Amino acid sequence: MICDRSTLDHDQMVYVDKRKQKIPVNREGGIYPGDILHFGPQVSVFYKDQGVIGYLDCQDILIQSYGVTPTLTTIEHSGFGNFGFKILRFKKE
Repeated sequence: MICDRSTLDHDQMVYVDKRKQKIPVNREGGIYPGDILHFGPQVSVFYKDQGVIGYLDCQDILIQSYGVTPTLTTIEHSGFGNFGFKILRFKKE
């Protein structure tokens, strides 16, 4: 588990961990493409850093299969952007 609880910092428009630290993208201690965002009732796969480059934010892209077919969507439009979430990563063998 990379991050056990995340929330949106509305002032900075980026997600922060439970220590109120910005969640970096593509850097140690952060999220990478292929990591899982577990929102509770839904899981999605992080795909691309798009909004505030270098940090996880509402405009970043997810692969989501919540409806009929898998789709690319922003965190904001995923329907779960206001949920807290955990970031999970598969172990490398």
